[in-house]
Amino acid sequence: ALGDALGPLSDPAAIQAESARLLGEHLGATRAFYAEVEADGQQLVIGQDYHNGVPSLAGHYRLEDFGATLADAFRAGRT
Repeated sequence: ALGDALGPLSDPAAIQAESARLLGEHLGATRAFYAEVEADGQQLVIGQDYHNGVPSLAGHYRLEDFGATLADAFRAGRT
């Protein structure tokens, strides 16, 4: 299903949005998103997100907004 949905897409933002949607629906989650840590290692950007019954989290955040454990994992390149 993922390959079929993403096959016709070429825009990276559309691919992220569709991937997040499919994952969120598959897991029955209220949220699924991709986040990128900025080069400064202090900021995180959520560009495309899936949200169902909750507000979107798309935007810019401080890594520390997600807690020290998660911030350390992001900085180390872990998901």
